[in-house]
Amino acid sequence: MSAATGPVAALRRVCRAALLATPGVPAVVAWEARAVDAPAPSAGVCWLAEALQPGAEVLAGTGWLERRAVFALTLYAPVGHPTVSATGALDTLAGALADAFAPGRTLSAPADPVRAWVDAVSDTPAAAGPDWLVRGLRVGVTSRRRRPA
Repeated sequence: MSAATGPVAALRRVCRAALLATPGVPAVVAWEARAVDAPAPSAGVCWLAEALQPGAEVLAGTGWLERRAVFALTLYAPVGHPTVSATGALDTLAGALADAFAPGRTLSAPADPVRAWVDAVSDTPAAAGPDWLVRGLRVGVTSRRRRPA
């Protein structure tokens, strides 16, 4: 089974589908394992980076395999731009993402055989660098799929 079609890839797809369905998600997203040209702070554009940190798959009852993972989101807003309030932009985006990934929410994507749900969301306070205000969200997810015969 290839990395693009396996159970981790399916879990990544359902997490990304929920991310992309969230209102206010920036147009610039640094997808895991893909190169991205991050905007310069002077552009006044917020952006985010995502990464899935999967755990091991374990047997969970007769006929089921379960995996816990963390879907890590890092949000960036430019510091000192005249038209963007970095703190306000991050607060708005973090709030929308926390709503989209509320604990108990079921995650799905068309044609994916993986069932996933959100266990927990944790938010790290914003930290300022010279160019960017950075804030992180960690979404704990669990996926379940039928055990292959």
